[in-house]
Formats: sequence, structure tokens, C-alpha cells
Amino acid sequence: MLDWSGFRNRVAAANRVLLTTHVRPDGDALGSELAFRRLLLAMGKHVEILNPGTTPPRYRFLDPTGDTIGHLSETTVGPKSLPDLFVVLDTGTWSQLPGMKPIFETSQAPKVVVDHHQTQDDLGALRIVDVTQAACGMLVYEAFKQFDVSIDEEAANALFIAIATDTGWMHHPNSSPEVFTALGDLVSKGADPNRIYRALYETNSLARLRLLGRALGKIKMFVDGKLATMSVMQADIAEADAHPMDTEDFIVHLMSISGVEAAVFFIEQKDRQTTKASFRSRGGVDCSKLAERFGGGGHKPAAGATISMPLVEAERVVLDAMQAALL
Repeated sequence: MLDWSGFRNRVAAANRVLLTTHVRPDGDALGSELAFRRLLLAMGKHVEILNPGTTPPRYRFLDPTGDTIGHLSETTVGPKSLPDLFVVLDTGTWSQLPGMKPIFETSQAPKVVVDHHQTQDDLGALRIVDVTQAACGMLVYEAFKQFDVSIDEEAANALFIAIATDTGWMHHPNSSPEVFTALGDLVSKGADPNRIYRALYETNSLARLRLLGRALGKIKMFVDGKLATMSVMQADIAEADAHPMDTEDFIVHLMSISGVEAAVFFIEQKDRQTTKASFRSRGGVDCSKLAERFGGGGHKPAAGATISMPLVEAERVVLDAMQAALL
């Protein structure tokens, strides 16, 4: 049972709250931020969202004007005003918060991490962490109860996005009875699953589909068909006229192959000297432990890491580790 008392005390004492989440934010991260923002606004707080990475194109419908979700850039080097409370959602590792550490370290304001991932660094924060939860959104959903704040329609839609996306639209093993109960409650409060699904999965750009085609053409199989990999190079992104964030969820196509027990998706980064690796497993491989070997982290069935090697080298060392884990 989580102890929310310390968090409630910190929120009660705060006036200006800064929310942030991991780089390359997904639906759980963004939905959790937007829902928690609604909770704090209802309590009369001043709230700013400042993320280390830009919002992926597929999620921009959540903030169509770009006025709500801020991100660090050459022109934005810190918060608009000094916060007296930091809340980190859906991550607890420095590697997922590039550019945020100096902001944290120059402020004496208390910090809170609200997360459901196994991998955690010491951010000098109070931790509200429950690795048994299917999504960070489930923790934010609980926060509304803990703070005795009603969930309005905007928060209901944000929480539905958070929970639905991190459970693979309720087909992942983490889709517990509690998940379905929460989602049903959110629908009763105004969440619109049909609109959300269309916005997320039926508005693909032609560039994204072209990039997916190039990636699917590079699928490789190992360990008698138990391990599948594919990769995207910067040249693929450029030739498809796509965006690096268009690669989100590409790995699900690897896991859909009959007989596959684990998968790795490699993305060459802009400097061409680093590689992002995403790991998935049906349970035979602990992806979080594998990712931690390369400076990343996550959950047992899904994790990621950014590796300081060109793609070809990263593929070699990760494949060695993944094959050893499967044999």
C-alpha cells in the first residue's frame, strides 16, 4: 500500500508546481501530465509542464495550440517561474530526463517521482512508485481519490489515453480487472474512446507508413525464430520524409510474428554515434535488467536504452546479450 501522506503535504505547501516526464514522451507520460495538471488546477495551484523532449506528432492533438506542454530548447532553458514543487511522472531515471538535472540541482524545492517502472535512480525525490500498476495513469487516477478532487472530462480523456496506450489498448498482460474498472469509470466521466482511438491510430501520416515499410523490410530472425529485430537509420527517416518519433510502436509488429518470444528495435540517432534500442519480451527475458546493462531501464516485458555506439556495433552487442538470455 502506497503512503500518499508525504505527497499530499508537499502539494498542500506548494503554490507553483512544475511537471515533467521522460524524453520521447508516450501516451502514458503525456496523459498523466495533463491529468495531473487538471488535478492541481482544481486545487488552485499554478502549474507548468516542461518536458526534456518535444511531443511526438501523433500526440499533438492533446495540445493543439502548443500552449500547455512546454519543452526544453535553445530558447527555453528553464521554467517560466521558480517552482516550489517538482513532480516527475512516468520515469525515475536521469537518462530519461536530459537537460532537467541542472534545473533540479539549482532549486531547493522538493521533488516527487510518480512512476510504475522498476528502474529508479536517486533523484533526491519522494517516491510514489508502484511497479505493479499497469500505467503511471493508474497512479494519477488514484491521486484524484487521495486528493479528493473530482475527475472532469478533460482529465478523464487524458487518463484514458495514459492507461489505454500503456496496456496496448487493453491487450497486454498488465490489463488487470482494476484497469477495466478505472477505464469504465473514466468513460462515465466523459472519456471518449472512439475519438481517442481515431486520433491515435487512424491518423497516420503517409511518411510514417513509408518509414514503417522500410523498417519491416529489414526484419531479421534469430534463435530459431524466437528473436526478431529490425532497425531504422537516419537515411530511412530522411528518405521517407518522416520524423524520428514516427517510429513509436513499430516494435509491436515484431512481437506479432508467430513464434517470437522477444524483439529488439534499433534506431540510429542523429549523431550517428548513438543508438536507441527498444526491448520487448513475452516473459522469458527480463527486459529491464537487459536495458540496465546498457544504461537504460523499464519493465520486465518492455524496456529501452540509448547506447553510445553506432547502430552496427550496438546491434552486435545487444544481440549477443539477448541471444544469451534466450538460450
